[in-house]
Amino acid sequence: MIPTRLRIAIFGAGNVGATSGFLMAREGLGDVVLIDNRPGLAAGKAEDMRQSLALTSSPVQVSGGEAPTLCAGAGLVVVTAGTPRTVRMSREALLRVNLGVLREVMDAVRTHAPEAIILVVSNPVDLLTHAALRMGGWPRQRILGLSGQLDAHRLRRFVADALSVAIEDVQAQVLGPHSDDMLILPRLCTVKGMPLTELLPAPRIAELLEATRQAGGRLITQTGGLSPFFSAAATITELARAIARDQHRLVNASVLLEGEYGLHDVCLALPVRLGGAGIQAILPPKLEADELEALRQAAGRLQTLIMEAGGMM
Repeated sequence: MIPTRLRIAIFGAGNVGATSGFLMAREGLGDVVLIDNRPGLAAGKAEDMRQSLALTSSPVQVSGGEAPTLCAGAGLVVVTAGTPRTVRMSREALLRVNLGVLREVMDAVRTHAPEAIILVVSNPVDLLTHAALRMGGWPRQRILGLSGQLDAHRLRRFVADALSVAIEDVQAQVLGPHSDDMLILPRLCTVKGMPLTELLPAPRIAELLEATRQAGGRLITQTGGLSPFFSAAATITELARAIARDQHRLVNASVLLEGEYGLHDVCLALPVRLGGAGIQAILPPKLEADELEALRQAAGRLQTLIMEAGGMM
């Protein structure tokens, strides 16, 4: 059960984690605790946030420290800790490094916050979401990954700019892994109910889809190696809001597949209904034959990585 005022534990007080905590605190989504093993970092950023709340009416408490036990009693745990992605780092190398961090987090959460909903943000997010499920023994309704929703928002931004329309009028679906294998469905991208395929020529749509696939890597290159964090933090806050306020929002998130599209034991982004108890329903759209084949191939590549990393998990 989620308490009257949600306790939100964020593992990792870097740019993504700290910015997410700041946004959540300003909205009053719950009491926020930052946890980071770098001495003084989490406590210092938490105190800075706490002082900033003097400018708002938010009643929440913000704290921070190094001890993983600070997650005690959390109803929502956000995992941003780990090594950020770099342009030249392979997914396999990144997985190897961040699995160790995730294991420490899951050990603490299993002991001190066993009823928590867990939102995995660290990359490679789909693989780490799957690993978190293996490590924690949680039902799939209470572990999800930040995959799909961020990509969909990026596509919405690009479509809105291309058509010079308000982004509020653009809806999009991005399924599959948070990688170049993401499955973007132009026929399910709409502008005030009108399919994108009726509004732009195919070559222009292809450019927008490729821009979406390359958005994260392009930002890392553009900023000299800095992982994008404003867009990630805003999307994390959107999902936290759906949980804290039991909004029953339809969002895209990485979830464990248990027969959807004939796939098992792999985490991919699908549309889900998200609320106070976590994932309330999984709502996979009907796919065309070529779309289904692309999704299954992407799942197969992830499952190969899962098997190769089996000893580490």
